[in-house]
Amino acid sequence: ELKIPVPAESEALTWLRGQTDSPEMTILLRLAHGAPIKALVLANEALLPLREQTFAGFAEIAKGMRDPIAEAAAWNKHEPAILLDWLGGWLSDLLQLTCGHPAPRLINVDKAVPLTALAKRLDAAAGHRLLQQVWGARAADLTNLNTQLLYEGLLIEWARIARS
Repeated sequence: ELKIPVPAESEALTWLRGQTDSPEMTILLRLAHGAPIKALVLANEALLPLREQTFAGFAEIAKGMRDPIAEAAAWNKHEPAILLDWLGGWLSDLLQLTCGHPAPRLINVDKAVPLTALAKRLDAAAGHRLLQQVWGARAADLTNLNTQLLYEGLLIEWARIARS
């Protein structure tokens, strides 16, 4: 196994801008955790509209405006690895925002405003427990997993901790 370090964000963005004309490269690079080739794949698959839709469901669950079971059914139509990665990123950003750091390095920089509003209501310990569940699910073999039940469990827990 060959491990290649992630390049500096400025270097990766320079390279990416030579590969694609997507205006969302900073967001895509953060979503790819700094990996420029993965960011390029995300740009080519046009996943940003799906991310917008799933984030809206995530935020509306927290506000009591959407049913977690119904949202889980909607999520179940898509690739679990990417959805779990996004969910983990949103929770990670929320936890950074609860710490009160003056300039957190968010993965989801384009979602800073709604995440900041959600972070004000989040118990950090409960958020950490949910994030551990998400990363555990992400590390599991997703091929034989009942993703509907997984999403239901995670989103019901999200509803519980976001509304308490």
